[in-house]
Amino acid sequence: FAVTLQVVGALSGECLCSLKVERAWKVRAVKEELCRRLDGLPPAAQRLLLGDRCLQDTEKIGDLFPRGTGSGKIALIKAAAEAAALRDLEDGRAELEDLSEELRGNRDIVLAALRTDGMALESASKELKEDRDVVLVAVAESGAALRHATSKVQGDKEVVLAAVRQYGQALQYATESLRGNWEVGLAAMRKDWKALAFATDKLCGDREFMLEALRECRNPEVFRYLSEGLRHDERLFLASVGDHPLTFAYAASALQFSRSAVLDIVRVNGRAVGFASDEVKRDAVVMAAATETAPDAPNWAWNYSSYAG
Repeated sequence: FAVTLQVVGALSGECLCSLKVERAWKVRAVKEELCRRLDGLPPAAQRLLLGDRCLQDTEKIGDLFPRGTGSGKIALIKAAAEAAALRDLEDGRAELEDLSEELRGNRDIVLAALRTDGMALESASKELKEDRDVVLVAVAESGAALRHATSKVQGDKEVVLAAVRQYGQALQYATESLRGNWEVGLAAMRKDWKALAFATDKLCGDREFMLEALRECRNPEVFRYLSEGLRHDERLFLASVGDHPLTFAYAASALQFSRSAVLDIVRVNGRAVGFASDEVKRDAVVMAAATETAPDAPNWAWNYSSYAG
């Protein structure tokens, strides 16, 4: 059932307006409706009183008035400081860091600041830095704002995904478990392949993950972030050199000096011979095999002479 609210001025007692609201509405929704009715008075600049108690945004109307009550009265105080702060933020006359500690803990004011400067999260109260919805607004504007969130929020997958999709290298501010998460790692890499510098060794040691990263970014330099173990993984390079012979440049020297490993690899793409050791390049059988799959293999061998080791 609906409740008809009479909204009066707290000081004057004058009736400002009458609202018909659902019992399921929260106080915040009432403030938003008042904003529309009262010349755009922002919710942050409203204080609603029931008797002498200031109502919280999250309270439900149905909890404030007994069931069966069809009408009620609340008083409105226009909070001049909050209204002025919002205007100053919107007009660029102030930054969040310039405001009082109380205002930096005001959710509406902080959200207004974050929509144009996500990094302003640094100046928000600790409570708001732990509010995932507030941090989501911040990272949507600037993914790097994740650095100013609490560790709890830095471990929230949805928040971290939003951050790395805006700024790939925000991966460095995520918790270790998320820096090792396949979905998060790929999302960061898609925005900036260099973000893999901040992925965990375990993730960069996952053969299938690194091959997927290569397929998506099509940049062999992504292999610079291979774990030490994968640099010795011949199967990885057999899978990668077909389209990207340069990936063999990131193999361990043990593979680049291995005649048998290089033979296997140049039979897939002869150009990879450029990244074998000079000793292996001088092997006639190796060069013959390389030339079979890439006629210009000798040029690669010459251009990258002494590359390995």
